[in-house]
Amino acid sequence: MANQNITDNDPYSKEQLGMHFDPFVYKHIKELKLDGVNINDFIIVFWDISKFSGLVKELKALM
Repeated sequence: MANQNITDNDPYSKEQLGMHFDPFVYKHIKELKLDGVNINDFIIVFWDISKFSGLVKELKALM
């Protein structure tokens, strides 16, 4: 069942997020199971790692 709180302009809607994800994820998202247990919540987390390599270089310089 679709979330009734999602509107057409919701930036987190399936259609909006679908631009960034493999369609396979959405096709099978309702069939998610872990060790035979259905997963009712699915959380997607984004990290901005664009400056991560610079941080690593700085930390290495401190060692």
